[in-house]
Amino acid sequence: MRPSRPNCRSVPVGPSIFLLVFASLSLPPPAVAQRTTDDDYLLGETQRLEIVVSVIGEVEHPGEYRVSDDTDALELIAKAGGPTEFANLGKVQVRRRVGLVSGEERILRTDLTSFLQDEDAPAPPMLAPGDVVTVPRNKMAKWRTAFTLVRDVSVVATAYLLYLRVEQNR
Repeated sequence: MRPSRPNCRSVPVGPSIFLLVFASLSLPPPAVAQRTTDDDYLLGETQRLEIVVSVIGEVEHPGEYRVSDDTDALELIAKAGGPTEFANLGKVQVRRRVGLVSGEERILRTDLTSFLQDEDAPAPPMLAPGDVVTVPRNKMAKWRTAFTLVRDVSVVATAYLLYLRVEQNR
């Protein structure tokens, strides 16, 4: 007879428990991202090269992103939560370093609207390490800002005119 232990339960060990333990012992350790010798490329969790790029402007979540080295500008915008309602996808720019020593930059302009609507349109540019994708505002954003300003001025003017009318009736 076994000695009893308080707060301990006996668990039957069957073939399914053995398989679960055996399977967990045979799994490879989780992949950890490692830097390669070139600082611009990273070895990702899926054993693919990754690059660090940025997206700014009219996207839901602008910032720096780590993406696979075969990512294009449209995929980066999608990863950043997609464009906002004021995004002008027809004038997206990709700023790219050309010379490491000279610090020279090149601007690539792309029309993602025509790419999404026309199958014959040129594909978005593939991203390189350190690229910055800029999604500009469309004209609707400027009109909305102007209408908001007009609305605010009219509210203040109405309040002032009501104040004058109340003062005259006293």
